[in-house]
Amino acid sequence: ASNNFLCLYRLFANCIMLVIDLPDYYSWLEISKEISPEHNGAKLTKLELFDLAKKFYYQTLNMSAVNDNVWNELAINYHNHAVYLDKMYDDKMKEVKNLLDKSFCIAKKAVTLAPNKWQHWNTLGFVACNKYLNRLALAQHCFIKAISVGKDNAIAWTNLGVLYVQYGDMLLANKAFARAQESNPSYVGSWVGQSFLAQKLADEEVLDLFRHSVQLAFRPECCLAYANLVCETMNDPKKMKEFRYKFAIEDMDAVCLSTDIIIWYLEHYGWIEDADWKEFNFKYAKGREDHVVCAFTLLGHLRCIQKLYKGAQTAYMIALRLCKECHRDKILVNLAKVQLKLLQPEMALETLSHVNEATYMSACTLAQAYFKCGQFEECYATYGNALEWLCENDAQKTSIVICMARLAYAFQGPSETKTLLFQCLAAKPPPLHALFAACALGILHGDANLTQLTLNELKKLVKHNKQNGNTERFIKNTLLFLRFQYQISLKDEKSARNVILSALRQNPICGETRYLLAKFLLTKENKASGKVAQALVNTYIEVMNEDDNKHDKYVKALGMISRAQLQSDDVYAARKSAQRAIFRSPNSVIAWSCLLDTKDESEPLSKMNYWNKLKLYISNLKKM
Repeated sequence: ASNNFLCLYRLFANCIMLVIDLPDYYSWLEISKEISPEHNGAKLTKLELFDLAKKFYYQTLNMSAVNDNVWNELAINYHNHAVYLDKMYDDKMKEVKNLLDKSFCIAKKAVTLAPNKWQHWNTLGFVACNKYLNRLALAQHCFIKAISVGKDNAIAWTNLGVLYVQYGDMLLANKAFARAQESNPSYVGSWVGQSFLAQKLADEEVLDLFRHSVQLAFRPECCLAYANLVCETMNDPKKMKEFRYKFAIEDMDAVCLSTDIIIWYLEHYGWIEDADWKEFNFKYAKGREDHVVCAFTLLGHLRCIQKLYKGAQTAYMIALRLCKECHRDKILVNLAKVQLKLLQPEMALETLSHVNEATYMSACTLAQAYFKCGQFEECYATYGNALEWLCENDAQKTSIVICMARLAYAFQGPSETKTLLFQCLAAKPPPLHALFAACALGILHGDANLTQLTLNELKKLVKHNKQNGNTERFIKNTLLFLRFQYQISLKDEKSARNVILSALRQNPICGETRYLLAKFLLTKENKASGKVAQALVNTYIEVMNEDDNKHDKYVKALGMISRAQLQSDDVYAARKSAQRAIFRSPNSVIAWSCLLDTKDESEPLSKMNYWNKLKLYISNLKKM
């Protein structure tokens, strides 16, 4: 070889190092015999690539022994080789230490050859930080030297910050990371450092810092942290009421971003979603087994939030196969919840039968599975056991009693239901849903005393929730509906209409009031009422609140418009509105029923077959 071709050896070694930096699943090369005769086209794994890169680095040094950059790259090769060997094998301690010693000596050689280059000082400090060498004082000196030699050096500042975290000096670490951010705002390492520092100190900006980090570049250490923070925030109703958290989750598309980075994280360790959902080999994730299980669990949770239940089911099933015994019960309960969403109650019962230690959540999920299977007595008994043994606070007890009251109404009648609901109403203040249930029971069975009692309590609750706009709005709308239904049950249509009109005068832009008035007008079978109802529902859509149920409300409103148009004898427009509702929600029974209502009896027999098929489809949809 000639010195003229020295660069080719170094470039080829650098190319190999780039492949080594890829995830293990992708980190391999087929080497032709022209390049390396002894391999003769063999497929080389990551460990073998380390040795091949060394061979080319040494060939370069044979031609130019004073090339400080090659010495520095060779030191990095030895260090990364040692780290990977230590991760993959538990019995290679001697080899690991030998590789680290060589890396340390080679890094010193690079510094000796070119002490004015910050990269060499940074590499020496990085190697000295390794747990087997543990020369932290030297590492600190090297990083400071790298900073003094190379101005605006984000990498060295970040490494120094990590070193201060190891020392436990959070203030100095924060200052070092801040200097790194000033030096290079796009360097992700400094943002990662600040993110974990904020998490350690429970800072409010931790969610924003992690989001910015994952948006800058992929870093495995950030993926789980950010996704976990997103899930924790969404599961905390108090936080989700605050503007800053609501903005960080909803406006910044946190759920979609978290899902993407979790999939990237799993692909980093060899799991290919499109290839086989059901298998995962821990070979590529040695030392991170718990992290991978956590990633699959988070993926399942995020896909539940997105209502992608089949994907969530598969993620939970993989997590279940890989997890330790101590985590099995929680994953089993999550899997059962998804199976209930997928209308698989029998599978949910089978899943829950493997739960070792019963909890409040597992008992409630089991009761729901029994209910979906039509096993009401088993469901009631499960709720009873949960009430006696598993409830941790009064709120949980109240929720259980309300569920038991619902079941009691189904197969024991209103008397037992009243007894259970009165247990809830004895609490101060009485639970909201218990009041709703008791009021509805009073209306259905003509119990004026019970109805008036609960309506008065609901009026008090409206006053107590003045500060909470969403809760106040929800109680007001439900109270209006119950008052309206109470007057209808008394066959006093004039009073029912006045209840709605009075509420509309107090709050003219309330969409729910307009919707209720439209519903009342559709009971009057005349064209004028239909047209007014259509106008009211259109304004209801315009003032509809941005909330989780907006999609369902919109479908319901389209169904109401279809009925209003049908009452106005505009069958074509009614059919179009029903089709729009179906397009929005293909599984909506209301939308399909509205389309069926537009059937024209004068249509030919061929069209009648279509309507009969549609009627059968709706009946099957109701069973689901």
